[in-house]
Amino acid sequence: LSLKENPITDSADSGAATILLSNGQLDYDIGSNTRITVNTLGQDVFVDIFKAMEKLETALKNDDQDTLSSSLTDIDNSLNIILKYRSQIGARMNRMESTRNRLDVNSTDYQELLSNTEDVDIAEVIMNLKMEENIYRASLATGARIILPNLADFLR
Repeated sequence: LSLKENPITDSADSGAATILLSNGQLDYDIGSNTRITVNTLGQDVFVDIFKAMEKLETALKNDDQDTLSSSLTDIDNSLNIILKYRSQIGARMNRMESTRNRLDVNSTDYQELLSNTEDVDIAEVIMNLKMEENIYRASLATGARIILPNLADFLR
């Protein structure tokens, strides 16, 4: 397992996993002129809670009651920040799920429309084929009766 800022893809299959670290947001197109951010930076979410935990640890080591109570307040505030980001991620997931469902429905509708446009009615096609076959046989029979060979045709 390796972490790289800008991973280089190699053609050899070494079996090693590469994780792409990004300092920016990743946006995906989910519709015409519609983009959605699909990532949240960890530093935005967890920096405050880590600082609050470090402050709590220092207060516990130094037996500082005032700092201890303020660090608990900082932890509550940090948890509120985490809950804010969690709700944002949940809203993104709901939007992605509704987009996926819409695309599934659209795919089914388009396949049905294509089927209605391109498919044939088998019963109608067989009936037309049989009618044309009967017309062809009748015209062959009529042509054979009109041009009956006679003895003079064989003598030529």
